[in-house]
Amino acid sequence: MKRGLSLLNEIYFDEGAGIKGDKIVCTARKISKPIVLPSTGRHKIQRITLWENAFAVIDKKIRFFPDK
Repeated sequence: MKRGLSLLNEIYFDEGAGIKGDKIVCTARKISKPIVLPSTGRHKIQRITLWENAFAVIDKKIRFFPDK
């Protein structure tokens, strides 16, 4: 991780809280097999589930984030 865990801004513990970034680093005791989800064109999205002491940190922020 570029910035290290000592510089974390916030840690979320609530169900349904989400993070978004170009690169996300995760650690967990158990990790599921990747599941391929449908997406546009040739681009495919993969989904995994982390459990038992799961933790994720954004390592690289999104360069372009469209306005809602």
